[in-house]
Amino acid sequence: MDLLKGFVTVGRDLHLGGLVTSHGGNMSVRMGSRVIITRSGAMLGHLTEKDLVSLSLEQSHHSRASRELSLHLAVYRSTRARALIHAHPPYSVALSFSLD
Repeated sequence: MDLLKGFVTVGRDLHLGGLVTSHGGNMSVRMGSRVIITRSGAMLGHLTEKDLVSLSLEQSHHSRASRELSLHLAVYRSTRARALIHAHPPYSVALSFSLD
């Protein structure tokens, strides 16, 4: 599957499934020594090529990348993971506010 098409499909499914709000959550894939991650503020339900940022696994910052870049890089550097989805399901977030 084409990389962009995969991001678009998964992002749309997360949004339609109610697992992310319009600007909540992010996704990335590891491709060898490179990481492709959604940009900061990207709408996962409506991704385009401009919403993807490519960087080296060794980089620690990119001005356009998701604010969760450091989390994604830490997982890739310490595991064999090849893809990550960081979602903020609205009902789970709401439930977390009511738990002690």
